Amino acid sequence: MLLNAQLLGLPPCLGLATPSDAGHVRCAEVLLKAGASADGACDGNPPLHMAVCTASLPGRAESAHALVQLLLAAGAQPTEW
Repeated sequence: MLLNAQLLGLPPCLGLATPSDAGHVRCAEVLLKAGASADGACDGNPPLHMAVCTASLPGRAESAHALVQLLLAAGAQPTEW
């Protein structure tokens, strides 16, 4: 996914930003294991910030919490954005 985004001229952060925003925990796990940066900001918003912000959306609290835990475990810096 990251390689395809780069080939299309899209920001490389798009790969991890999308699952963080959409609540796709498994996708984020795969991307992190493949070397995606837990702090790779997209338009100034790191994946951790995006995951936290989605927690208030209907039906998204559980996946947002899981993403936050995953990103923190992968080294995301909560104070740097």
